[in-house]
Amino acid sequence: MKNAISLFVLLLLSSAIVGQDKFSRAFDTELRGSKEQAATFFRQHKKAISNAMIPIYMTDFSTGIPSSWSNVDSAGHGRHWYYSANACFRCDSIYLGAGIDSLSVLGTSAANGIAMYDSDSGGVSIGGDYGVLTTNPINCSGYSSVHLQFNELFVYCNDLITPAYPNTARVYVSNDNVNFYRFHQAEMGLFNCGESTNNPNPVDIDISALAANRSTVYIRFSFTGDYSYWWFIDDVSLVQPSPYDAAITNIEPVFNGCTLSAATPITIEIKNSGTQPISNFPVSYSINGGSQVIETITTTIQPNAYLSYTFNQTANLSVPSVYQLVAAVNLSGDAYQLNNTDTLNTLSIPSSPVPYFNGLESAYDFRCLTLNDLDHDGRSCTWSNTNPHSGAYAIEFNSPATNQGDNWAFTSCLDLSTSPLRLDYWTKQSGQPTNYILQSYLCTSPHPADTLMLLDAGSVATDTNYESHTTIFSSPSNGIYYLGFRWSGTGASSSMFLDDILLDLVSTTAEHTGLSALIIYPNPVTDEIRLHVNSNLSAVVKILDQSGRIVLEKSFAAANDIELNLQSLTSGSYVLQLENSSGMIRKKLIKFDR
Repeated sequence: MKNAISLFVLLLLSSAIVGQDKFSRAFDTELRGSKEQAATFFRQHKKAISNAMIPIYMTDFSTGIPSSWSNVDSAGHGRHWYYSANACFRCDSIYLGAGIDSLSVLGTSAANGIAMYDSDSGGVSIGGDYGVLTTNPINCSGYSSVHLQFNELFVYCNDLITPAYPNTARVYVSNDNVNFYRFHQAEMGLFNCGESTNNPNPVDIDISALAANRSTVYIRFSFTGDYSYWWFIDDVSLVQPSPYDAAITNIEPVFNGCTLSAATPITIEIKNSGTQPISNFPVSYSINGGSQVIETITTTIQPNAYLSYTFNQTANLSVPSVYQLVAAVNLSGDAYQLNNTDTLNTLSIPSSPVPYFNGLESAYDFRCLTLNDLDHDGRSCTWSNTNPHSGAYAIEFNSPATNQGDNWAFTSCLDLSTSPLRLDYWTKQSGQPTNYILQSYLCTSPHPADTLMLLDAGSVATDTNYESHTTIFSSPSNGIYYLGFRWSGTGASSSMFLDDILLDLVSTTAEHTGLSALIIYPNPVTDEIRLHVNSNLSAVVKILDQSGRIVLEKSFAAANDIELNLQSLTSGSYVLQLENSSGMIRKKLIKFDR
């Protein structure tokens, strides 16, 4: 059934394929790192690629996966990256399972084949997939700037059959074939089984920190999973940027909270990826496929520099819902247009009351966080099942290849109408001691520029076991605020984990026993809600509508964590009532559809 559903979704996606102008399908010879061959191809097809880039390396898999590449089945289960001439999964006799799944084209040259890793056809309980595909050494000597470009289609489904093999699709870079550093995560932003990237999803990554003027550069495509769909890649190239290339690198993450109103400002980030200054070009945005708002950038952006631009025309995002925002740039003479758009799906939700608890146990818990990659290293943080404090998930911050990091995670908006407050959370260092620290802030918006108060200055991470952090503070006044968690520092590659964030009144935190300790999360809710109490007890949960009618009821015994599926309820306000022999407690609950 999963295959059938995924095929339907993918066929729908394939109908919207764009970007067929980068390379000609006439290219049928794999260019194995030869600058001369690559240059010849680019000259022959200069109209098709608009004199886009200075070529360094190119392969479109027209003759298969290059024999000079390393293709390792690291899990040892007989599955590996393989070549498909017709974008077909389950076309390799080594694969288990029955039937053949197929998809139409991927990328600009899918007609001549792609490279793919298929975990879906492997079946259940195999013990995990881990396929590692690494290029031959590529000579980037003499190139002061190097970008990695490729097309991908990644379909997510973390069935958690084997927790050691979560569904990930990542790209690493090395200049010594020993130390590999992560530059791309295809799974970032995907939460639900069957969700996918665009088809194709064009990727453009600045890898100059490791590749510029290096004689040996290795690109690694690493897939892990267990019966958890697949990853296609095509048209892999290393290039030096062209004179004119404007890219939408980010839609500022000031979302997922009650800042969304009838006049929500829309801010985008533009990068000049070319070698010449650019100015006086149009940018636009649209909401849920509606009409475009078009304005002009008059500021000059220097090569390799970023510009944050806030549109004069705001957007109406006041109704609680999921909104899709598409931003675009249109620079005359832009040589590489596959990076001209960006898409953001965002939630408009009411503020969360105190007590607030986020245990990161659902995709919704993580989705309600706002992430910010302040240092533009291509990552912020991920939803990880490798090192939770409790439950199955936590937030992971990971240091980049440049041995420095500055990344943020913000809660949804919090209604702080009473003080004093107590903030509790747990952190854990993974790997060797480093100079990285995690700090907590009280903020007026989910953005690093709007920090109001430092709550915990943090310390150098040395403890590989979880340790608790507790801060008592008062908000300056009643109103809407955010908690911000900043992970920053320099040093060797390392990870830090954050879990179990609790904000509560000081007066009630010490009294958390039995029914009085009830915490509801997430609230508002779309699908599934969790109730948490500090002591095991038996009780009855009732959901009442605004007329007082019981619309859902569930009994439980000797538990401190309860899950309720609320998909059957319509959007609106409800009362959650928890009762047992010792008493009753009621709290407001908000339900809305995705």
